Amino acid sequence: MQGVGEHQLLDAMRFLLTPARTREMLVQWSKEDRIFLLPFNDHIIWMERATGDEGEQAKLLSRTLELHAAGGTDFYTCGARALTAMKPLLDQGRHLPAIIIMTDGKSQGSPQTFQQPWEADGRRVPVFGVTFGEDADRSQLETLAKLTGGRVFDGTKSLTDAFRAVRGYN
Repeated sequence: MQGVGEHQLLDAMRFLLTPARTREMLVQWSKEDRIFLLPFNDHIIWMERATGDEGEQAKLLSRTLELHAAGGTDFYTCGARALTAMKPLLDQGRHLPAIIIMTDGKSQGSPQTFQQPWEADGRRVPVFGVTFGEDADRSQLETLAKLTGGRVFDGTKSLTDAFRAVRGYN
């Protein structure tokens, strides 16, 4: 992911993790929300957790803005790792879980990497896809969305509309 896709993704993260902007569009996080951020290329680069607290969001944003595109794409492994990270919250039953996969590429990973753990213990977790750039493979995201009860949104047209729609489902 480079060029337009990288720029769009970083703009999306600036929007999502800037409370003043999300409040304007009525998609802000609450302090009870739990956020897991897993940037990826052909592997997961790092994972951070936060709540809807503004200070925690600022730390996530700062770390995210240091990212630069490199490597391939494997959002199946990323989604499976997100399920593992969410497991304690799923067991508590106090949150409405969702995974949002934002990509401008085609995953070279195996769909089974995500599907097997989802079928084993993640059936309560819908996957929402948000596409960026020109090379996003919408069909891969639509397969995940169909499996999990999620949807796919075109982030190249309107980030605000895409994330408002995702938050409306969750």
